[in-house]
Amino acid sequence: MNKNTLNNILVNMAIFEDVAKSGSFSGTAQALQMTPSSVSKRIHQLEDKLGIKLIERTTRSMRLTSTGELFLKHCQNMLDEANLAVEVANQSAELLAGDVTIGVPDSFASHMMGSQFIDFIKQYPDINLNIKVTDDALDLLRENIDCAIEISETPSDYLIAKPLRQVRQVLCATPRYLASSSYAIAHPLDLKNHDCLYLGETPEDNQWRFVQVTDISSEPIEQITVTVSGRYVVNHAGMRLDGVLNDLGIGSFPDFVIEDALSKGTVIEVLPNWQLKSKFQGTAWLTLLPNKFRPLRLRALIKFLLEQKSPTIK
Repeated sequence: MNKNTLNNILVNMAIFEDVAKSGSFSGTAQALQMTPSSVSKRIHQLEDKLGIKLIERTTRSMRLTSTGELFLKHCQNMLDEANLAVEVANQSAELLAGDVTIGVPDSFASHMMGSQFIDFIKQYPDINLNIKVTDDALDLLRENIDCAIEISETPSDYLIAKPLRQVRQVLCATPRYLASSSYAIAHPLDLKNHDCLYLGETPEDNQWRFVQVTDISSEPIEQITVTVSGRYVVNHAGMRLDGVLNDLGIGSFPDFVIEDALSKGTVIEVLPNWQLKSKFQGTAWLTLLPNKFRPLRLRALIKFLLEQKSPTIK
């Protein structure tokens, strides 16, 4: 294939990708400042040159053929590589400037990320960091978010995920609360005799599910669910921790929330040989959309966060 023919195919591939993304010949024509007939002609040329049907068209609708779906992925990869090439060429001109948006769970933002984000914007004064703090699931593509931190056993399967640190749920109480109770805590069922602080976001939040294992890699040797109760129910980790520190009972927290209190002896871990299972445990993942093109400013944030990750994470 000669160079002129190849160049023409590459242009038509870019037009095809736009048509497939917008689902409209007229929309692509308007975006590219072409006529709809010119866009249609370009797609016909591409199909003729490849000898395949890419799009099924009627007077009212269009859809990609199965071959068109596969071909689209190659077109997207081509455009990603082209964008990356332009990005690399403009590195010296960009000077790591512009906006980056990251989503972070509430407690993780408060207890782990605040100082790191401040260090980042001090290191890169021309990057604007937009932090979306929420415990809700985020749609990175639809909400135009560059990356997000997700705490789970396994990350969303359609995203690229890089581990930052392990996260486990820890039960704790103050020495004063434990000393004031006449009921010992040797088994999860003993929690029925104690005031417990839990989220209260759903009716199941007072159902604490425990597993007992001999070590972190082994299978559970016992599993049990306990219905707990208490007088202080709040879906904010900071307020819940204040309640525990004021001797209101036993609370459950991600380990990063109470690391400092545990190290100082302000609180004591309860049932250390049992693991409380929760949706906020497993691994803190840095998640990204699986496209190859990432601006320098986003790559700088990714590199920075991965440099801060726990040394136990490989």
